[in-house]
Amino acid sequence: MGDFCRTSLTDITTVNASAFLSAIVAGANDGSGVNSVANLKVISAAYAKVFAEADGVKANTAETSKLNVADVRALGALSAYDGLTGATGGSTTAKALGTGVQQAAALKLLNDVIDGRSSTQVDTVAELNQLNIVVDKVMDVSSAVTPAAALTVADFGAIGVTGVTSGNLAKVVESIAATHADATHGADGTLVDTLPELQAFASLALVQSYSADSSLPLPTAQNFTDLGFTDITTVSSNLATALNSVVSAQHNGSISLAAVHTLALDFQSILNEATSGVTNNNPNPTALQYEDVLLSTRHVFHGGDAGSGLAYNALALLNDVVGHKSVSGVNTLGQVDALATVVDHIINTAAGAAGNNVTLSELITTLGLSSNNFTDYSNAAKTTAVNNAIRATDDTGLGAHTWDQLQSILNAVILA
Repeated sequence: MGDFCRTSLTDITTVNASAFLSAIVAGANDGSGVNSVANLKVISAAYAKVFAEADGVKANTAETSKLNVADVRALGALSAYDGLTGATGGSTTAKALGTGVQQAAALKLLNDVIDGRSSTQVDTVAELNQLNIVVDKVMDVSSAVTPAAALTVADFGAIGVTGVTSGNLAKVVESIAATHADATHGADGTLVDTLPELQAFASLALVQSYSADSSLPLPTAQNFTDLGFTDITTVSSNLATALNSVVSAQHNGSISLAAVHTLALDFQSILNEATSGVTNNNPNPTALQYEDVLLSTRHVFHGGDAGSGLAYNALALLNDVVGHKSVSGVNTLGQVDALATVVDHIINTAAGAAGNNVTLSELITTLGLSSNNFTDYSNAAKTTAVNNAIRATDDTGLGAHTWDQLQSILNAVILA
């Protein structure tokens, strides 16, 4: 390090010397970038920023300490290479250095890619160059450039985006390409200028693929968290299970991010309601939320969000039943649908439907009402008595729209 010290480059160490030298080699062939100590210090300072970001810790670098255009330019090879092949000396200028509409986005994404990496992953300009090639490909795809840039599975892995496979690559690329048509941002690259944005597209592709083919791996809670819903910062395992049960039933391989977000809010409302009978102040799920989750408007509660009558009381009963369940008891479409079906039977019976529509097993096993140690669920006389008792209540369902009302009816029959 003596030569560097004699030129006042005291910040060059055995750790960063090879990186510094790689930047010198990558510079202009006429030596203009290294013809003074001042120029050498510019290169050294630029690489120091790279190492400060690439410290293995994400998001701990101040905005003012990140690479700017001058820093990137000082690193030589980034300013002259073929954007598709990576060959140095090419005619395409890196977008992070250009004057186009994507310049700021490209620079921001490059910094985000470098941030949090290990120093050994970026200790040569060639490595930085390869990362920037992927950044440029992303920007090309997002602007619908012709001919299209060919993003690969390896490209996404290189910049730290997980979950991209040969099976869902096309979906990820399609999502990136669609950003150029955004009414607010257009093709400026701001919708793809961070790794979380790109990770959201990758995770959405996993969800879409699973929705189309449920034999594929289950999206995880982290995959759903990566979708970036600001109103659900961390997706629980129960919500992930719930969402998977819905998207697999939809068979919609192109389900949108907005649609998944709506489902997440809807099912989260149902999970919030499930407090094992403990009183809660959470907003009750609406009929529309249940219908979004159940992919159906066939249940009696349809239209029960306002007013009174059968639908309104059916919704009240369903919410009371869900409120008496644990979260794991309502975290699939099938579980919620089973409860809604029993509620249908009860409310229709209250409205005067003839016959034994409600079974003792539905009340005790499915809903979870207390059996008071009664076990003869197939008892015909008791079943008829329960149905008659429900039928004798108000035709609007008002007399059978709560858990306590049903428990009282059941108690009167099985304890008689």
